Amino acid sequence: MILKRFFLIFFLLSFQTACSQSTPVGVAPSAVEITPHIMSFGVAIDVSVSKSGKDIAIASKEGIISIFRTPEEIASGQCLFEYPKQVEKFYYQLPAKILLFANDEQNILVLSPKGNIDLRDKRSGDLTGKINIPGERITALEFDRKRRYLLVGTEKGKIQLMDPDRYTVVKRFNVPGKEIISLAANDKTLLCGDQENNIHVIDMATGKITRVLKGHRSWAYSLDISMDGKYAVSGAPRNRERTLFGEALLWDLSNGQIIYRSQQQYLQVLRTKFTADDTRIVIGHLYGLAVHSTDGKLIKSIEPFEGHDIFFDFIPGSNAFAASTADYGFDTRSIKIIHAETLSVGQTIASTAAPIWNMRMSPDGSRFIFNQDQALKSFNLSTDEINDLSPIAWANSSLGFSPDDKFIFFQKRAPDDQRKTNWMVMDLASGEIVASRPVNSNLVTPQCIGPDLQYAGYKFYDEDQKKAIFQVVDDKMNPVQKIAVNGLGYSGYEFTPVPRTILESSENQMLRLISLEDTSHYATFRGFKKLGFDGNSMIVYETATRSVKWVSCTTFKTEREIGVDDLDPVKAVVSPGKDQILFWGGLTVQIYDIQKKEHVKTIKLQARYAEGTLEDFLWSPNGKTFVICSRNGVIEFLDSSTGSSKAMLFAKHLQSNDYILMTNDLDWTGTSNGIAYMVGVREDGEFIAPKELAGHQTKQLLKAMLLD
Repeated sequence: MILKRFFLIFFLLSFQTACSQSTPVGVAPSAVEITPHIMSFGVAIDVSVSKSGKDIAIASKEGIISIFRTPEEIASGQCLFEYPKQVEKFYYQLPAKILLFANDEQNILVLSPKGNIDLRDKRSGDLTGKINIPGERITALEFDRKRRYLLVGTEKGKIQLMDPDRYTVVKRFNVPGKEIISLAANDKTLLCGDQENNIHVIDMATGKITRVLKGHRSWAYSLDISMDGKYAVSGAPRNRERTLFGEALLWDLSNGQIIYRSQQQYLQVLRTKFTADDTRIVIGHLYGLAVHSTDGKLIKSIEPFEGHDIFFDFIPGSNAFAASTADYGFDTRSIKIIHAETLSVGQTIASTAAPIWNMRMSPDGSRFIFNQDQALKSFNLSTDEINDLSPIAWANSSLGFSPDDKFIFFQKRAPDDQRKTNWMVMDLASGEIVASRPVNSNLVTPQCIGPDLQYAGYKFYDEDQKKAIFQVVDDKMNPVQKIAVNGLGYSGYEFTPVPRTILESSENQMLRLISLEDTSHYATFRGFKKLGFDGNSMIVYETATRSVKWVSCTTFKTEREIGVDDLDPVKAVVSPGKDQILFWGGLTVQIYDIQKKEHVKTIKLQARYAEGTLEDFLWSPNGKTFVICSRNGVIEFLDSSTGSSKAMLFAKHLQSNDYILMTNDLDWTGTSNGIAYMVGVREDGEFIAPKELAGHQTKQLLKAMLLD
């Protein structure tokens, strides 16, 4: 248990660093805190929908509560929480109801491990109030069917019905000696589940227990009651020993008899509820959702989910509900809004932290371009608008820039036949498709394109030769040259700035330059790592000698060499004046004088936002700014002299143009959705509302950092 808690604390601290800003060692904490609301759900363990249906709160197994705006499909708030230990009875699953959206829609109600209910601001996560029952630890919370009462139960069997707006006690009930684990109520009847597998039926007018429903083989963590009081439905997860299936039960409350038991129909059951009109029952189980009639008959299974264990909550006043998966060991894939009448998916909110894989300046310097997971975004430095350049969605592996960064190469699948694809080339200066070639196979994925657009290449397995081949084709898709793939580990291929020269890179730090005009003309470099290109030369780092070399892509000979110390670079960038070379690796930048072959300075990057795995580095054309991007979806801008953080750019995932660009001094530009929902801002510890930030808006903010 001690080891388990250590890892939990370590993970929460790590996740907090990833989702908020961090203060590097030796740097004074800023009075301004900016938190990008990352669009990542984690492993969902509870879902709650706001009264209007416009917000959805998801509690994750990792200890994060995230708020999502359904109309805009944007994360609008996040905060840390600790799972309430008093209800953690199942060590491999977390089925208890722990989260509700408050009636005011500005706060969320979170069951606390201290035994109370915390009221937290939905955007900032700030504690705004507490609900306590003196001498008791709260173990269950829920609203009644009409949201007239907040139902609260304790580990000693006390139940309170509270005004959901003022949180004052309206009624009290008592089930002596029973720990309450679940609650439900209509106008007249209250249900409560206990840890002896029983469900107590209470008359709300008299407070008397009128019936005890017996029949569950495990604890009923989910309860609901029809508005007419005729039926109840309950759900129980697998027992803690995992010897039994989860089960859903439908009860006749007039006689306490079981109308329907799921038996071994569902391995896991986490939520059971009536639809708003009481005509159907919805069951969240291991592989999806099941909809039953009130006689227990299965109407339809809904399984449009990736992942396992379905949590859901109805949108108040409607028959639509929001469902999310809790696939233990994997992240939640999506939130789906489902219409109970038609059983169709009305909306899907995708879960992704939208990794930023690489960045470029457009050839004319007017736009900042970045490759966000399955989307190519272009930031116009004059208009401050982000445009999605993606004519279609493509696989990540099929996306690549030409060696001169003037073109991007990708493949498009035919809508009528997924086995057919088009290879397409986009001019980054104009955004126009300049080449398109049909390929009658979905197994052939383009890997690279030459700088003159005359040649392209892909890798495939040759059944006749029983080996992998890199095939070069011309602009009419005619075969030009075959190159046997190096068998030593994974091999990647790219064209060099010299159109007829191919670079093969192996994972064991072996490089080969190969001439397409004469494949016998090649050069092998063992123990080398490619850092970039400079004109018609390839810049490489030799591990054994700790030296950086310029190798001609025409003659394959070394043209220049610089010795470097204590360096493990990932990328090299030559200054516009060709007098300096910059080496980047992680959070370290080193600059060398090319002519003098001397070290100029080392700069430590003090990143606050782009945490986790860094994917790419850019040196701004004006030389004043370093740019880094990461898998958490944030692009960060840092001062090239000091390495200190200046600003962050956070763009919404996939095909959307919403974004927020904000400096640490609260100058910002972005879309209305970006400023309203995508970030949380505090100044001197106080949360700042979006309307209060309106006066800080600055036009051409990114242009000033990159060009001016």
